[in-house]
Formats: sequence, C-alpha cells, structure tokens
Amino acid sequence: IFHDVAYRVRNRQDLLAGIDDFLDHVTVLPPGEWDPKTRIEPPKSVPNKEDRLERNKMNGITQMEMEHVEHEFDPSLSRTGRFCGGLIDDIKRK
Repeated sequence: IFHDVAYRVRNRQDLLAGIDDFLDHVTVLPPGEWDPKTRIEPPKSVPNKEDRLERNKMNGITQMEMEHVEHEFDPSLSRTGRFCGGLIDDIKRK
C-alpha cells in the first residue's frame, strides 16, 4: 500500500502522511535483538478497510483521490507522428 502512496503523492505533506500511516501499521524489529527462531505473533486486531480509508481521509489523502489525480497536459509528451520526432523536438527545445 505504501508503494502506491509513494508514487502518487502530490506534495511533501502527502508523502509524510503516507509514511506516518505506514509506520502506524508496521512492526519494526532491530536486527541485532531479533532471534530468527522466535515466531512473531500476528497482530491481535487488523483494522478493516473502512477504518483504513477513514484514517487516510483524515490525513488528507484517499485512495479514490489518488486514482483520479488529473495531470497537466505536457505537449512534449505527445506523439509527433514522425520517426524520432520527439527526439528532434527535444533537441530543438534545448
């Protein structure tokens, strides 16, 4: 889930909110203090999907908002219809 949030952030606050949410749900084990033979118990309660979405909404990001982010139109990314037309336009522009 954090992977999706990290790629769809719009600003620094969105990224920090995603990191905070990730850290709220993860258990970090120090490598020197953890015995690999010890079984890690699963969490006692797992929040349901609605609770997670509500928490994200309180952080200012919802999954639906991230999926429907409108991007600016960039003419340099449009097809030219010519062989290497984009490369030629890039060279002209620079």
